[in-house]
Amino acid sequence: MRSWWQLLRRHGFAVDARYLYFAAVDTVVSIVNSALAAIEHALYARRVSETKPPEIIFIVGHWRSGTTLLHELLCLDPRHVSPTTYECLAPHHFLLTESVLPRLLKFLMPERRPVDDMKLGWTSPFEDEFALCLLGARSPYETIAFPRTSRLTPALLDPDALTPGEAQAWRETMLSLMRKLGVRYPGRRLVLKSPPHTCRIRVLLELFPTARFVHIVRDPLDVFPSTLNLWRTLHRTQGLQRPSEDGLDESVLATFEYMHACIERDRSLLPQGRFHELRYEDLIREPVEELSRLHAAISIDPCPQLAEAVRAYFAERADYRTNVFAMTPAQRNLIHRRWAHVIARYGYDGAPGAIKPESSAAMR
Repeated sequence: MRSWWQLLRRHGFAVDARYLYFAAVDTVVSIVNSALAAIEHALYARRVSETKPPEIIFIVGHWRSGTTLLHELLCLDPRHVSPTTYECLAPHHFLLTESVLPRLLKFLMPERRPVDDMKLGWTSPFEDEFALCLLGARSPYETIAFPRTSRLTPALLDPDALTPGEAQAWRETMLSLMRKLGVRYPGRRLVLKSPPHTCRIRVLLELFPTARFVHIVRDPLDVFPSTLNLWRTLHRTQGLQRPSEDGLDESVLATFEYMHACIERDRSLLPQGRFHELRYEDLIREPVEELSRLHAAISIDPCPQLAEAVRAYFAERADYRTNVFAMTPAQRNLIHRRWAHVIARYGYDGAPGAIKPESSAAMR
């Protein structure tokens, strides 16, 4: 309840009249969550506090760059586990309720993600950023609820840009969530996927010194319109305000630039065997080979069962097609001008000798 109240207060309780019903439902749900959280805390607090955070692989990269696909593929490895949709949407009490509530609430979960029609379920691998946001940590996903009175800023992407109190709260929330997942999945390696983590490598290394990072990139000409569609869809379906598109193009352009600047800033912090980059297009073309290269780059032993599982994954989705979005010539020219360094950096300009994604050791 406290996190929900803080979010409302931060945005001046500016809920549009047509969304008051949803805000009322959210308030009731937050009260229930608080009650269940209190029970879970009484039962699990000591165990959580005594549990060390697990070993973690962080998947980073801008939205719509293939992070979800890579997340699901890495989780086909039986040695890996990811927080589920339920755990990320009920982070206050999943240790207490996960064995019961997902079955009772099955009717609430759509079979497909509205953004890209990928399969979804309570047990699907999900994005831990939603859990952090629901637990009260500052997050860019605040802008989903209040699209008209908020915009993505560096402070919402990077805890080091927050106030000291907010930064400390973010660190404590992240550590607590990882300890809870350590209780839920003892002895398992976590695979986490969150685009905002792209700007947090320094902070995440401070909290989890042995963490590995995988950065996935995609052709910026595909990323830009797909990201616009992502925010439009989330604002329309999850927001509490009538969305406005004023400044949305510039927000996407500037955020992309900032996230790639963070990668360039922080890549030198990662020693050999702890960082790898790959392109979405290469992953789609040769998934087994790309995953093999990824494992070698971040010093993880091969998994004999993974190749067969990956082939079965793609065979099951053989009829899946990614969305195609039209862009104006002006938008294309703007992307080529604003994102030229990224286009060239990862070989999307077709120029001979373009730098391709490699492991951390080769990039220093």
